[in-house]
Amino acid sequence: MPRNLRTVVFEDRARAKIIEIYGGAELADTATLGFEFILARDPESGVHIEGNIWMIGMEGNGVWRTAVAYYTFDSNTVTVIEVVKV
Repeated sequence: MPRNLRTVVFEDRARAKIIEIYGGAELADTATLGFEFILARDPESGVHIEGNIWMIGMEGNGVWRTAVAYYTFDSNTVTVIEVVKV
């Protein structure tokens, strides 16, 4: 049975922070592919914080920087609400 793939969207503030952390839009897009893939399929794979707030790490190496993305989700959409460099 096919899985319900959710759409992953970024609030403007979260997208701006990812671009800042990764040094440009193209690098930011590349850096988010892995966690977007996971969240679209299984948003509960992140760490539950409280209420409907979850977090997932964005691992990095080389030019990548490690960050944490905070998000909410429902049956159709995952919304990344904040990104913090760690």
